[in-house]
Amino acid sequence: MPRRRVLFVTLGLVAPLWSRLGHARRGRRRVMAAAPPAPELPEVVRHFRDSYREEAAGRIAPALEALAALPGPHRDSYLAVLRRGWLLYRNGRHPEAVAAYAAALAKEPGSLEARLGQLLPRMALKQWPEVETGAKAVVDLDPASYLGGLRLAWAVYNQGRFSEAERLYRRTLARYPSDADLRAGVAWALLRGGKRIEASRMFLEAAAAAPDSPTVLEGLRISQRPG
Repeated sequence: MPRRRVLFVTLGLVAPLWSRLGHARRGRRRVMAAAPPAPELPEVVRHFRDSYREEAAGRIAPALEALAALPGPHRDSYLAVLRRGWLLYRNGRHPEAVAAYAAALAKEPGSLEARLGQLLPRMALKQWPEVETGAKAVVDLDPASYLGGLRLAWAVYNQGRFSEAERLYRRTLARYPSDADLRAGVAWALLRGGKRIEASRMFLEAAAAAPDSPTVLEGLRISQRPG
């Protein structure tokens, strides 16, 4: 057979193969595109999902309403009560938030997240002795807790015990040496305790980690003020 004819014959055999392969690929695309629908979520999960979505959109009251619509015992489950505490705090209903977190703790007495959560509305209410007690309970359960250590030092600072607050801030700072909030806490405790030069150095270190922090910049300005 002449060379040209062999080539044509070969192409005649191969071309239908390309075509078949193309149809097969397109078929696979159609199969992949026709994914099965997502399973329908149980009613309880749908209410939690709605609550999360409303919160993400900044609608806190509807987020609470979605929790209130939970059926039967699910409305008083640990997760629902814990989340209610958080949403009440975000909604500015601080006494109710404290109570909700207490209810969550009654259901799970070992919960660190409920203890830490309850500190938020208590801090908003400036209940510093109660914040100190709650933060101590967190640190007793988890000595390395960042938030427990930070909030314990803050509660002590707000009760005017600056030297003790400095010590508590430094204890947590040893675990998180680059943390600007902890360095600022040490600096403010030093400043309020009358140690202006040390405070100024610490504010400078905090400013390196958080150069736009109003709290750090204000402390730096005060610590470097003449007199």
